[in-house]
Amino acid sequence: MGQDVSSIRALYLRQRDALVRFLIQRTRDPALAEDIAQETWLRIDHSGAVSELHNPSGYLFRIAGNLAIDYLRLQNRRKLSPLEIEAVLHISDDEPSPEQTAIDRSELRLLVDVISGLPARQRQILLMSRLENKTHSVIADHFDVSTRTVEFELKRALSACHALRRK
Repeated sequence: MGQDVSSIRALYLRQRDALVRFLIQRTRDPALAEDIAQETWLRIDHSGAVSELHNPSGYLFRIAGNLAIDYLRLQNRRKLSPLEIEAVLHISDDEPSPEQTAIDRSELRLLVDVISGLPARQRQILLMSRLENKTHSVIADHFDVSTRTVEFELKRALSACHALRRK
């Protein structure tokens, strides 16, 4: 095995410059060619039995060529076509625009002002109904009034809020 490792290393070192030139022709990128040559060495070093091959040099170049092809295929899969790029650029953004955010905040401030201006019981009935999801009968029990009174107060509170939207 010791002879096997040294013969593999010697083969790689003898062929390295030719291997890198071969890979530059394939990839058109000297840095990538160097990386693939290094990966080729790692593959051969871990594979072991190169001495049993009839053409170890051909084996070396075959591994390097296959690694280059694998890399180039991977790069081609990662590239987007012009149509895909156009589609990505036109994906709608769920985030509101800064203008819409400012409008929404202004409307929220107005709504808070309207709700704050409601009579106390009306405001509490509105909040219990809409924010706390309490039923009309639970709200009526809380205020010791009829459900009809709760419905009436809720209707008046909602009318005040809807009047804001009409402005």
